[in-house]
Amino acid sequence: MSFETLQLSKVIRNWQLAESTKKSIIANPPILEYLIEQKQKYPFPCNYLPNLIEIYFDEICVLKYQDERTIYLNQDSSIFSNTPKFTEWKFDCECAIFQYGSELIVDRTKYISLNLNILENLKFTN
Repeated sequence: MSFETLQLSKVIRNWQLAESTKKSIIANPPILEYLIEQKQKYPFPCNYLPNLIEIYFDEICVLKYQDERTIYLNQDSSIFSNTPKFTEWKFDCECAIFQYGSELIVDRTKYISLNLNILENLKFTN
């Protein structure tokens, strides 16, 4: 483990995560650096309404939703046959939610009150 990775791993000691999750993140320095950066960002403001919503499973885009319609849906069934290590939701190309396994690591949506339930309104057609 490099000195830089060791320093970064000290940062996540205070995160409320299972030790196995922390070890997995530390073993992946690019993800570790990304998460540290994202956790330092402010939550989205309460009146924020994203124009573009993207959902990623293990860095693979599975869905893009823009202007109240699905503009991209990954049709590769192998993506959905395995549980992803991490799931990320991006609002207008910014990390909004990052989940590693079942543990929520980044949540910048705590002040947002979306008037639409995105999961109900998604239309799985291109």
